[in-house]
Amino acid sequence: MYTVCPGCTRQFQIYAEHLAAASGQVRCGFCHEQFNATERLYDEPLSNEKILNEQLAIESADEEPQFDIPESVDQNPVTPEQVVTVTNSKTDTEQELDTAISEIGIRPSVEEIKTRVKSEATAQKAVESTRESAIEEHYSFHESDELLPEESKDKSRWRWLLPLFWTTVSIVALIAIVMQLAWFNRDQILLKYPEYLTYVKQICNEFDCQLIRQQDTGAIKLVNRDVRLHPDYQDTLLVNASMKNELPVRQPYPRVQLTLFDTSGSLLGHRVFVPDDYLDSSIDIDKGMPVDSPVYFVLEVSGPTSGAVSFEFRFL
Repeated sequence: MYTVCPGCTRQFQIYAEHLAAASGQVRCGFCHEQFNATERLYDEPLSNEKILNEQLAIESADEEPQFDIPESVDQNPVTPEQVVTVTNSKTDTEQELDTAISEIGIRPSVEEIKTRVKSEATAQKAVESTRESAIEEHYSFHESDELLPEESKDKSRWRWLLPLFWTTVSIVALIAIVMQLAWFNRDQILLKYPEYLTYVKQICNEFDCQLIRQQDTGAIKLVNRDVRLHPDYQDTLLVNASMKNELPVRQPYPRVQLTLFDTSGSLLGHRVFVPDDYLDSSIDIDKGMPVDSPVYFVLEVSGPTSGAVSFEFRFL
């Protein structure tokens, strides 16, 4: 909405909140005249000509009749010669004409007022345009979209901080995804890059995890075996055997279960050996069983082994 100051005819934008706060009463920031803006509200800004016409219409409505007849006129009527002298004189100057009109009580017409006002407005147009822009900047109701220096500085700072922040977040998220994929596929990675085994082993020692998780004991085959009495210890069996991993990838060394039977097929006893029990110390257990390569191991079974005529190997 827009309103026009009746004092200086300046036009301002006004909002409903301003009208409600002061019951429609506002004060012009240019001439400081207070007026009721609700009586001068417009939906669209008016042109200078419309503002002028509105103001002149209000002033002309408040004026008294243009032809006032003073009491002195009633007492001393004007003679025809006087009328002819005033109306027919073509050589009087504009000042003399104004004086003559004033003497007989005739006020200037509305059209004459418009002509004078427009002439003055045209002469001061350049000055008024500069002054109006300065006045509107300080006194109008327009909300300024320009940022304060502090706000501009903050905005410029965020302009490069936000892209940097999201770039960092994206890189961290990408690294986390790659590390998760590598961890869940560490079996294949360690087979292809065994130099990383030491680092992964340290992680697994810290978090109690397996280096190589893929295991299929059905793919482990017993290649050869030899069971005999131990030459150095009494009531002890010495077992020499070899096994092979037939999987296309490495897998953890299995636990080996040895079961003994007598002549009637009855169970005499069994024992389970972990990799540390049957593998030589030169073998790195953490690397897992090599693919399609025989692994030699030795078992020593002590106890009541007399009467054992058969045995069975199982990989657990």
